[in-house]
Amino acid sequence: MDAGLSTSRSYTVQAAAHDWLEHGLPGRSERTRELYRDALAPLLEKIGKRPLRDLTAGEVGTALRSLTADLSSRSLQIAHNSLRRTIRYAEANGKVGRNVAGLIDTPKGRAGRRRRRSRSPRRRR
Repeated sequence: MDAGLSTSRSYTVQAAAHDWLEHGLPGRSERTRELYRDALAPLLEKIGKRPLRDLTAGEVGTALRSLTADLSSRSLQIAHNSLRRTIRYAEANGKVGRNVAGLIDTPKGRAGRRRRRSRSPRRRR
């Protein structure tokens, strides 16, 4: 409170994500918001009900690691980046003191699809 924060137990990770998606992406298209919303969804199922001020880096790491069997590395990267940006937005608005999502590394996910190679060789002109 001395740091000028207006934190509340009722302000959850889910509420912070909603605020960021609605107000923290000025000029971004609805498609971009949808991409971030979809990327955050599995992560928010794990930690969304947690009060933001009580969220720890360990909880973020555990939630991300629990998704490694289901999500590709790229999807985990987008989800983790979106969570970092969510908390940074809350931090900028005095809702939390520090960004715990920025304290951990993104784990590797399951292997994604292999890139398809063209069957016909490229023609040079």
